[in-house]
Amino acid sequence: MSNNLKVKEVNSWDNLIIVVSRKCEQWQNIGNINIQHQSNSDSISVFQYNDKPLFGFEESEGKRLTRRPVLAYEAIKQLLIQLKNYINGTKNIYLLIHSEELGFNSETGYAVRFNNQTFTLSQRTTQKRHAVLEPNGQTQGNWSIYLVTLAEVTQISGKHWELWEFIHEESSLIYKCLSGKEDIYECLLTYGLKKNIIEPFSLLKHSIMTSFLDLDIDWQGIKEVNEKDKESAKEYLNDILKGKFNNYYCQKLVNLWFYLTGKNDLNIDNNVTTSLGKKDLPYEKSVLDLINELTKEIKENLEKRLQTLLKHVELEIENKNKSEKVPYIIDYLKNLDKMIKDEKEIDINKFLNFNFHEWYLKLGDLLEELKSFLE
Repeated sequence: MSNNLKVKEVNSWDNLIIVVSRKCEQWQNIGNINIQHQSNSDSISVFQYNDKPLFGFEESEGKRLTRRPVLAYEAIKQLLIQLKNYINGTKNIYLLIHSEELGFNSETGYAVRFNNQTFTLSQRTTQKRHAVLEPNGQTQGNWSIYLVTLAEVTQISGKHWELWEFIHEESSLIYKCLSGKEDIYECLLTYGLKKNIIEPFSLLKHSIMTSFLDLDIDWQGIKEVNEKDKESAKEYLNDILKGKFNNYYCQKLVNLWFYLTGKNDLNIDNNVTTSLGKKDLPYEKSVLDLINELTKEIKENLEKRLQTLLKHVELEIENKNKSEKVPYIIDYLKNLDKMIKDEKEIDINKFLNFNFHEWYLKLGDLLEELKSFLE
């Protein structure tokens, strides 16, 4: 560890946050970072917030780092190298870049080279209000490419890297966190949690509930019609089964398993596989992926709630296929798929003998409980 920085003792390095902003000057100055770019060298002041793993580069004088992303990159790189011995146990590294003027440079088309890749920095677009980084002459890019190169050049591996860009305006959530009187570190983590955990989780919840919505609507409709006219109910059931592909209903459960775990190993039938891939998941993350990114205490509490949810859908992370008893929901969905394959199998009683609407509502409630715990 370089003697340049007098890092204060930190209780936990689970979540490291590095800020490039105008709001860090009231934190404690812990030394300077020396950066070298081309023939120029510079010394940049580094600040630490209280006893937290929150470090900042103040941008009040000339905005050197936000006007030239390459300088911000070099400063962050040097800071990470000097913190390397501290962050062996770090799980998440968050970079917060004040992006109001990121990419601005009087030298149009100024080229920067990282890891044998050329990037052209140009003045930001007013409409998009974010840094314009143009890899290999492309018309649009973003700052996230730096995360890849930072991980490589610092040789800090096995971490979750994330970039938060923001504009220095009072309406910005990050601006409010940095300007607030409450614990700035906790405020920033809460913002990041909502933006990067709750948002994709909400999208996953929506996808899951939408995937079963047609069956829920049909179950309620057939139940209502059947109470008045059994023949009409049978016609209704015939109509909804027509045109559906084999294993239509069982695939919903396999997809649910994929949304929850990111795995395609739910063995209902050799012919039933998920219709989803990682790119179909919000941020390419399943519910389990999101939970695994959290701190140990939160993760343990959420895993308990996830297990409650899995128990409801009669699936388990472990030993999910080893029970001799076929879960009722699987048996029910298999019967529906048999009705698709063979009209002789169509049976109103079999369709209604499982209260799918109640199962569906409970699934939604349990997903909402997971989300509420995150919030």
